[in-house]
Amino acid sequence: MKTKRRHIGVHISSAVLEFSNYRCFYCGAEFNTDNPLTLDHIVPLCSGGTNQLNNLVAACKVCNREKGAKPIGAMFEGKRHFEEAVRVYLGLSTFELAVLRVLRRIRKMLGLVREIS
Repeated sequence: MKTKRRHIGVHISSAVLEFSNYRCFYCGAEFNTDNPLTLDHIVPLCSGGTNQLNNLVAACKVCNREKGAKPIGAMFEGKRHFEEAVRVYLGLSTFELAVLRVLRRIRKMLGLVREIS
C-alpha cells in the first residue's frame, strides 16, 4: 500500500533550507537555478518516515532523484564519507568534528551509546 503524501508547510521547508545553509546534504552543492534544492526524507515515507523536521534534509534535484526511496546510507556507499557530509552540512570545522568523534568514543567506552542497527 502506497503511503499518502502530505504537504510540507512553508515554515518547515524554510527551516530545513536555512539550517542546511542552502546546500545539498548529499553532495554539498549550493543552491542555484540550474539545480534547485528540494526536501528529502531521511527515512522514506514508504518505509515509515514522516514529514517532521528531524526527518528532512535539503537535497539538490539530482541527488534526491538518485536516492529515491533508498535508505540514506545508500547515498554514501563509495562516495564522500558520511561524517564529512554531516560536517559540511552543519558548518562544523574539522576540529569540531574531531572533538565530536572523541566524545563519541568516550561515550561508547562508558557504555552510553547504543549501536544503531
